[in-house]
Amino acid sequence: MKMTMRLKSTIQFKQNLTPSFPDKMNNPYVENLVAMGYDRADCETVAVAGVDKTFPMNIHGRVYETQEEYDAALHDFINGM
Repeated sequence: MKMTMRLKSTIQFKQNLTPSFPDKMNNPYVENLVAMGYDRADCETVAVAGVDKTFPMNIHGRVYETQEEYDAALHDFINGM
């Protein structure tokens, strides 16, 4: 039964290759996960995790002016300072 569901999922994915959200990124991995039943918003949130950051960047009220400043704060956070 699992193989049948996977095959149906694959067929459905191949039939739905046209992007349903043209203003958002077209990532075939996201499309595959959506075809498997995952939530599109969660998949796209993770998919943009590797997109380059732009500075100045505001994260919860804290402003980082440069990549180096952000990296230093991240380093301190990870090391428990």
